[in-house]
Amino acid sequence: MMSMIFIGGSREIFELMEPAIARIRPIVVAVHGVLIGDASGADAEAQGLLAGYGYKHVGVFHAAKEPRNDLGD
Repeated sequence: MMSMIFIGGSREIFELMEPAIARIRPIVVAVHGVLIGDASGADAEAQGLLAGYGYKHVGVFHAAKEPRNDLGD
């Protein structure tokens, strides 16, 4: 069974620091599902990181009709 992990963060963060990147890598390796916010800042940066990995097990959480950011298509 695939675990779901939520990733979210501040809109004031525009570059993920190495400790955050290091925490996301094992999530990808273990093939966990990821639910991530749609805001600019940390949410968009983490989306971009996951998209760079070509990771497909990602859902983008949004309250509006369409997400503000959905970088992994």
